Formats: sequence, structure tokens, C-alpha cells
Amino acid sequence: MRALHISPTFYSPDSVVGGGEKYVLYLCQAGASAAASRGLHLESTLLAFGAQAGRRSLKDDISMSIISGTPWSRTPSP
Repeated sequence: MRALHISPTFYSPDSVVGGGEKYVLYLCQAGASAAASRGLHLESTLLAFGAQAGRRSLKDDISMSIISGTPWSRTPSP
């Protein structure tokens, strides 16, 4: 199974470090644990805004795709 989580921020000095942005990671871990208890495999992707577009691996079966932009800006980045 695959899950996509969308969040304007992510836990990193490149985005925000404050606590609430880690909520999505907790959801990914809880989902993976629940899937495993039923004999299923879950891969999660976090989609968020950041200073530079890219892709990162966060933990086993959790990856992050970053879209260039500032989450608190009303206008998109060029």
C-alpha cells in the first residue's frame, strides 16, 4: 500500500522546527505499524514546501518530496 501525506511544512531547519510539523511523521509511523500488524506493507510519501525542490528519504519506507515555495506566502515562488 502507499499513502501520500500533504503538509505545508516539514521537520527540518530547511522548513520549520517547532513540533507541529512532525505530526505527519507520526501518522506515517502509526500507519506503517497498523499495516504491519495486519501483514501489510505501507510506503508513505510526504509532500511539502521548502526552499529548494527535491526528494529525501526520511526513514524506512517514508520519503519526502519537496516543492519549491514558502508555505506561509500567498504567492507561489518563481
